[in-house]
Amino acid sequence: MDISDLSALEQQALVSAIRFWADHWDWECPTLFGLAQEDMSDIAGTWPESAALRSADAALAVIGSIREMLCGANALMPEKIRERVGISAAELGDLLHRIRPRIDEALAK
Repeated sequence: MDISDLSALEQQALVSAIRFWADHWDWECPTLFGLAQEDMSDIAGTWPESAALRSADAALAVIGSIREMLCGANALMPEKIRERVGISAAELGDLLHRIRPRIDEALAK
């Protein structure tokens, strides 16, 4: 998944969302994200390289993390999102919308 055109702040927001869920793992996370905690932690720890090298896993981590953060059962309050990822909830939603075609492409391979 190519993220090279995203700003440093946007790339940091993506990995911060992934790292948040890797650090706040619970029994339903494998179902929510389609990945094991070890995979989420590895993707966050090797970001941004993992976005290219593990494209499908990185795509699952990104979409799952952002969706859960914004509107999942464990969603954060909007004012807490900026504290966790560095951009507002609205900006994070817009970012997901912009990169969604890349996510879909990575998952289709």
